[in-house]
Amino acid sequence: MNKVAKKQIYLLLGILIVNILTYFLLVPYAQKTANSHINQGDFFGIVYYVISVIFLVIGIRSLIKDRNILLFLLYAGFVITFAFWGYKLFSLYCLECASCG
Repeated sequence: MNKVAKKQIYLLLGILIVNILTYFLLVPYAQKTANSHINQGDFFGIVYYVISVIFLVIGIRSLIKDRNILLFLLYAGFVITFAFWGYKLFSLYCLECASCG
């Protein structure tokens, strides 16, 4: 394997690890804080949006400078992942208040 192939494998594993850690660790914590009216989901959502923009810039740079479409698609996977979780975390609300009115 050359360096590019290893980098692509690491990026793919990174996407999987980000999804797993966010789903099993960060979302339950953010929902717990939202239920206690100390909503940390907004902060984490904004952080995920900023990280998404950073990966978008890196991906576009790799597409323009290196002309590497596969690497750009992997960075686009990171952008989609962070944007999705950013939206999910940003839109958390107290479940007790929502069910009681």
